[in-house]
Amino acid sequence: MDNIYTLLMSLLTDGLSTTVPTLLFNIYCLSKSPQSQDKLYQEIQDVIKDDPEITTEHLKQMHFLKAFIKETLR
Repeated sequence: MDNIYTLLMSLLTDGLSTTVPTLLFNIYCLSKSPQSQDKLYQEIQDVIKDDPEITTEHLKQMHFLKAFIKETLR
């Protein structure tokens, strides 16, 4: 839980980079769409399963995640 708090505080306070506003906008868009949240959660569960480490191979299989990020950048 401390790691999550630290990560969120870092995202909220490090507003000088371009990555942080982009991530925050992605999180905002996701928060507005419960259907997308459910679909993304299910995709993550299906792809990662019990593997504690996310790899590039995992990411290559996450088509909805990729589409969601691209849509928020559009």
